[in-house]
Amino acid sequence: MNNVKKYWKPCVIGVIAVFFVIYKITVLNIKWTISEEEADAWVETVLPMNATQVLEAESQTELLRLSYYMIIPLIFIFIGLIIIGKKKGWFMPSKKGFVIGAVASFLLQGLHELLHGLAFPSGSEVYIGIIKANFSGYATSASPMNYIQCIVYYLLPAFVLGFVPLLGFIFDKEKKSTMCWFCYGFAMIGLIQTAPDWFGLFPIIQQVPHNAMIQMSGWHTYWYLK
Repeated sequence: MNNVKKYWKPCVIGVIAVFFVIYKITVLNIKWTISEEEADAWVETVLPMNATQVLEAESQTELLRLSYYMIIPLIFIFIGLIIIGKKKGWFMPSKKGFVIGAVASFLLQGLHELLHGLAFPSGSEVYIGIIKANFSGYATSASPMNYIQCIVYYLLPAFVLGFVPLLGFIFDKEKKSTMCWFCYGFAMIGLIQTAPDWFGLFPIIQQVPHNAMIQMSGWHTYWYLK
């Protein structure tokens, strides 16, 4: 019962997220795929004449390289928490919980990509899969999104797989339970895996008007005004 009281806030957020996922799955046409090369993964589509290409990474491989500039600071943040924890005497009572959480998060790459795909409008045909060449995931659709939907596309995995379990860790004042350290390990890997998403989001925020429609074609992203 005490554990339920400790984690009720992230649990409520998690339950809401689960219902949102179930709802979106029912209103999307999701196709799970495996692509040999990066060029095979991204869907080409016809764009409006006034579409402007977003200046972004030229390939997913380049985006993954850029993401190391965020992964390294994230690692330092988690190391900082370890140092603080050792000084306070609560790091790490449950190594088992931490390892299980980290491994579980690492293995949920499919869920990570599914969460991306859920941001597309109802009725969209969404392709979700893995690229064998660089063992990276992708979620794409030819359907246009508005600005808010695009933000959700990039941030939803970080919210569900990173910030929600991190709340579970933060709200546990004692920092001794297996569940607490499961949340820590899960959040650590969940946030590290979302580093490329942030580098995909930054050009959108910098270049795209808030009233624009946003559409993917191939690897690149385009925006246009109705």
